[in-house]
Amino acid sequence: MASAKTTQIFNFSAQQIYDVISDFDNYSEFLPEVKKAKVIETKGSKQTVEMSVSMIKDFTYSIIATLDAPKGLSWVFYKGDVFKSNSGSWLLKPISESQTEVTYEVSADFKIFVPSMISKKMIEVSLPKMMDAYKQRLKKLNS
Repeated sequence: MASAKTTQIFNFSAQQIYDVISDFDNYSEFLPEVKKAKVIETKGSKQTVEMSVSMIKDFTYSIIATLDAPKGLSWVFYKGDVFKSNSGSWLLKPISESQTEVTYEVSADFKIFVPSMISKKMIEVSLPKMMDAYKQRLKKLNS
């Protein structure tokens, strides 16, 4: 299983960050590997989200996200043909009204054979780019 974790300081409020990380339907607007994301069901604080992604190959999978505004969210794998499991979380800890400590964590296990060194590298390399994409989205929406 490949996993990665990063903690960064974002110069935005926890609510501003939460609004972006929980806006699954618009992920394709700022995350290049996400071709389509759509909330297909909402039950209380849980949302089932279907994602179409292009990373080495195109694939679709679904997660169940548990929302906890404005503290963050977590998800677990629901179904798809590439992952055995995929889980993670966003944890948002306010430092001030305009600064938040953001911790992102992800773990994934693939159905197809992917050498652990390669899967770990895929996650670790894409993580900084993804975090930058969220920061750029926040800047765009809050400027």
